[in-house]
Amino acid sequence: MSRLIFIKFLEDKGLVERNLLQRLLKEYGNVKIPATFYKTYLQPLFYDVFNTPPERRKSNVNNIIFFKKIPYLNGGLFREIIPQERESDVDNEIIEVIIKDLLEKYSFTLNGDVEGEKSLNPDILGNVFEKTINYLTGEDENDKRKELGAYYTPEEVTSFISKNTIHPVIFEKIKNTLKRFGWKDADINSYKSLTGFLDNTPKSNPEVLKAIYDEINGIKILDPACGSGHFLTSAMKELIFIKKKLQDNLEKESYYTIKRQIISNNLHGVDIETSAIEIAKLRLWLSLIENLDVSDISHLETLPNIEYKIIDGNSLIGWINEEINQNVALTSYDDRIQGIFEGLKIAYVEKPEKFKLLSESEELLSTQGGRLVDNLKRAYSNLQILYSQEDGEKAVRLREILVTIRNAIYTVISPSFQKYIIDKSNSKKRNKKETVEKYNISNQFHWNIDFGNVISSGGFDIIIENPPYGIDIKENERLYIPQVLPCTNEYVNSALAFIERSYYLAKEGGYIGLIVPKSLAYVQKWCVGRKLIKDDLDTIVDAGRAFKDVKLEQVIIILKKGSASKSYKVKDIDGTSIMIPM
Repeated sequence: MSRLIFIKFLEDKGLVERNLLQRLLKEYGNVKIPATFYKTYLQPLFYDVFNTPPERRKSNVNNIIFFKKIPYLNGGLFREIIPQERESDVDNEIIEVIIKDLLEKYSFTLNGDVEGEKSLNPDILGNVFEKTINYLTGEDENDKRKELGAYYTPEEVTSFISKNTIHPVIFEKIKNTLKRFGWKDADINSYKSLTGFLDNTPKSNPEVLKAIYDEINGIKILDPACGSGHFLTSAMKELIFIKKKLQDNLEKESYYTIKRQIISNNLHGVDIETSAIEIAKLRLWLSLIENLDVSDISHLETLPNIEYKIIDGNSLIGWINEEINQNVALTSYDDRIQGIFEGLKIAYVEKPEKFKLLSESEELLSTQGGRLVDNLKRAYSNLQILYSQEDGEKAVRLREILVTIRNAIYTVISPSFQKYIIDKSNSKKRNKKETVEKYNISNQFHWNIDFGNVISSGGFDIIIENPPYGIDIKENERLYIPQVLPCTNEYVNSALAFIERSYYLAKEGGYIGLIVPKSLAYVQKWCVGRKLIKDDLDTIVDAGRAFKDVKLEQVIIILKKGSASKSYKVKDIDGTSIMIPM
C-alpha cells in the first residue's frame, strides 16, 4: 500500500504518467495472461524499475511502454525487505478494489488541495493510519486505536514542541561555537535568542556560520513513540527554516539537499506498530519528492535509506546502558559475508573514506574479537553510516551484512538483558524455564545496538513525543518496570513510563518535549511524576482538549535534563508566558 500510494504522489510530480496504475490495469484486462496483475505488472514495477537503474533493467521490462521513462529512486521503499518477498502474490480482486475504489477516487497532491477535487496530501497519512487502526478493529470503546494510544497529534502541538526544544538546543550550540572562535562574552550575550541571532548573523565571518551549520547536522532528535511520524516532520520543518536562514550568508543548498541531510542525520523514530513505521518512512520520503528537481530525471538523487533510523520495536523494554553480561556472539563473519566485503572494497577503491570505514568494519568482524559484542556494535554503527549514503547494489549488499550483524547481537543481548532483569528481581521461581518464558518479550528494542553511536555519546539532544497514555501495559512488560522504570513502578501508567524512559535516553542538558494528560499537574496519583520532572521543568502549557476524540485535557511540558531550575515558564500556544518560581 505504501508503494502504491507513493506512486500516486509521483504522478502529481510528473515522475510517472498520470493514472499509471489504472492504465496498467486496463492493459492487463486487454490481454489474456495466466499470472496475476501483481506478478505481471506491479512486481516488475517495484523491483525491476524503481529498484533498478535504467542501464541495468532487463529487456522484457524495458519493452513495457509504461515503464520507459520512470526514474530509479529507491531508498528502501522498493527494495526487498521481507524474506522471500518476491514469492508473495496478491489476488486480482484485491488490487482492483484498491486501485479503482480507493486510489483513483482521489487526487494525490504534494502541494495542498486541488480545487474542485477530492485531494489528499502527505500530511493526511497520519490521520489515515489512525482511522485504519480504528476501522480494522471496530469503532467501540475497546478498539485498537485506544489500546495503542494511536491518536493523531495536531500540527500546532507538534510545531510548538519542536520549536521550543530545537531552538534552545541550537542557540546553546551557537553560543558554544562563538566562544570556541574566541568571541567575548559580552558579544555573545548580546544575542538573547536563536531568532535574534538568525536575524542578525555575523555576515563577515562565514567560517563561524559553517561551524554552526555543521553543529546542527550533528543534532540527534528522537520520537520514541513516533506513530505515523508527525513530530518528525514538524522537527524537519523547524530545522529547514533554521538552516535556510543560516544559508543566506553561506553557499546555497537546495531544499531537497537540506531535507535529505536532516532525514539522514538528525531524525530518529521508534514505534511498536510496524504499519505506523511504514507510514512515517513514507511521509519522510514524500517530503523529499516534493522538492525534487525533475527537470533532468537522468540526474535524480535516490531517496535516503532510513530503515535503521525509523524502526519498529518496544521503546520501553530493551538495553540502554545497563551493565549486562555481554556474552560472545556466534560469528557473523563467514564466507558469504567475506565475499560481500571483497566486492564492496573493489567498489570503494577510489573512495578512501568509505574504503577505510568498510575495512575497519571487516577487521572488527573477522579477527578473533569479531565475536565480542562491543566489536560487533562498532562494525554495525560504521556500516549503518555507509548504508545511509548508498543506493543500488552496494546498498543491498551492505544491508545483508547489517541484517546478519544485528541478528547476531540481538541473539546474545536479548537473553542477557532478560537475565539481568530476572536476577535484579530476585525471582525465587523453582522452575527456571517457566521464569524465562514469563519474562519473554519478542519485540525488545535495544537502544545501545540500533542507536549505539548516540547512546555512547551521551544520548539524544532532543526528544519530542506524544506518548501513548491510558494503554494497558502487558503482564510480561510489567515484570521489567521495577528494574528499568522505578518511578513508573510507583504508579504504572504508560505516559509516565515514556516520560521516565525519555530521561534515560536524553543527554545531560538535552531537551524533552511532551504532550501529556493534564492530571499530571494536580492529581495525587501523579505525584511521583511531578517529583520526577519538577527540577527540570522549563515550560508548561495548558493545551486544553488537544485531541478532538479524547475527553481528557492535556498539558505540554518542556524539560531540560539536569537543569536544576528554580523557575519555569507558564505559556500558551501563542507564546505569551509568565515565570513561576519553584
